[in-house]
Amino acid sequence: MPAEKEEGVKVCAVCPGLVATPLWDDPGLKAQFPGVEERSLSASTVANAMLSLAEEGIYGGGCIMTLTHEDGMKVLPEDEYWALFERVADTAYAPVREPLKEERDVGADNGQQGAVL
Repeated sequence: MPAEKEEGVKVCAVCPGLVATPLWDDPGLKAQFPGVEERSLSASTVANAMLSLAEEGIYGGGCIMTLTHEDGMKVLPEDEYWALFERVADTAYAPVREPLKEERDVGADNGQQGAVL
């Protein structure tokens, strides 16, 4: 969540299960992994979940969502992963802090509040 608080950038992770892509059209893979078609998610299902996560504002930055055919969408509790990330947070954010500051300064000079990517 520090990126969202400190920099105004929302970063989330989506960890989908098996996704139906052209990769799985290979007959050899279908034979090696039977039942793929029944257990896979469509790419649009994953894309819609990602869009929902980013736009709806239900979950803050730093959340991790899993998405599988069997279990649906689950957002992992923050305390399960945040304790691991806190140890490396400053190091992880350091490379992006200066470029974000520079982009904001340029935007402020042009009368813009900031870009949404």
